[in-house]
Amino acid sequence: MTTLGDPWSLAYSTGHPGGSDLDLCTADGGALSVQADRWHGTATPGERRLLARVRPPVLDIGCGPG
Repeated sequence: MTTLGDPWSLAYSTGHPGGSDLDLCTADGGALSVQADRWHGTATPGERRLLARVRPPVLDIGCGPG
């Protein structure tokens, strides 16, 4: 994946909904749009249902920045 500048910092610093989408280019020339503002948003109903099924303690190691 190739990016210009620091897209993660840009996404986190925009501070308004819809303004923190990242458009990334993959190595094979494809495009990928990432809604980075979701990483620091509230949990969705689906996420809450998933978490309600697990037993504590839970460690969220994530798979994205932050």
